[in-house]
Amino acid sequence: RLDNQEISSLCKGVKTSTGKTKLGTIIAKRVNIGINTSLMPGITVGANAVIGPAIFIDQHVASNTRVYTTHGEKAVNPVYK
Repeated sequence: RLDNQEISSLCKGVKTSTGKTKLGTIIAKRVNIGINTSLMPGITVGANAVIGPAIFIDQHVASNTRVYTTHGEKAVNPVYK
């Protein structure tokens, strides 16, 4: 954060203060992130998530979720197995 405020993160469904002013993104196992994707500090990306290229991620991404753009709009869908 550029404003040096404390960063909060989602933990078991509850937004929790981390006590940190600098923190990266928390990424689970088996996540695919496309090129030129920006992830905000404190965001969590759940297991098996797929994030397409050139997307700005400012909200938590649930496990088994696919995030991509289609016709210039962000779409969030479950990952099909």
